[in-house]
Parts: sequence; C-alpha cells; structure tokens
Amino acid sequence: MKLLASVSMVVLLVLCAASAGAAGLDFQSITVNANQSNYNGSCPDQIVFTAWVTVVAPEDGDVFNHQWTRSDGATGPTVVHRLHRGINRVEIKETWSLGATGNHYNVWEELHVNSGNTHLNQRSRELNVTCR
Repeated sequence: MKLLASVSMVVLLVLCAASAGAAGLDFQSITVNANQSNYNGSCPDQIVFTAWVTVVAPEDGDVFNHQWTRSDGATGPTVVHRLHRGINRVEIKETWSLGATGNHYNVWEELHVNSGNTHLNQRSRELNVTCR
C-alpha cells in the first residue's frame, strides 16, 4: 500500500507541474518601440524595433518564445528565451531596412510571445516612411 501511495504522490506532483507549465508564465508587461518616428529621406531606411518583456518565472530554466510579424506580412524566426527564477526583463530587437526611391510606406512590427497556453502580442505604433 505504501508503494501505491508513493506512486500516486509522484503522479500528482507530475500533473501539478504539467498544469502549471500549460498555464504559461506571468507576463507583467510588453512594450514595443521604434528608434524613430516618421521618416522622410533617402532609402533604404533602417528602423530598429525594441521590445521589453517583463515576465515572472517560478523556476530557473522556465522558457518563453517570441516571433516578430511585420505590416508587410513577413514573419521572423521563433526564438526561445531561458529565464532565471523571479522577475526577468528581456530586451528583444528587430531591424527592418526598407524603402525605394519615390515610395511611401506605413509600417509597424508586432511581437508575439508564447508560454504554455499564454499567447500575447504587442504592436508598435505605425510609422510613415517616405523615400526621396
């Protein structure tokens, strides 16, 4: 009977750990900014988008992943971040070079973060790029 109780306790602990992971991490904030406002000049223009993700990790080694999407439909690779226990502030950068002489663009980038069943996104403000 002691063996059955031990096995039951191990199964219960595994199920509790799995459900905590499935719930996802505790994301406190996500911000996305660009290094410039509107642009009017020679092209290509280079815009650097910077995101700050503040997330609480219950354990060392907890992970989340991110992916950027752009207003032109392009998507970046999925990148995994391994965290330390406690509050983590993660900086994520994305550079976009765009533009051809005589064209005008309204652009933005959006960061998607995922952990377990938690899926969040945050979009930058729209930028106007005019190429001369």
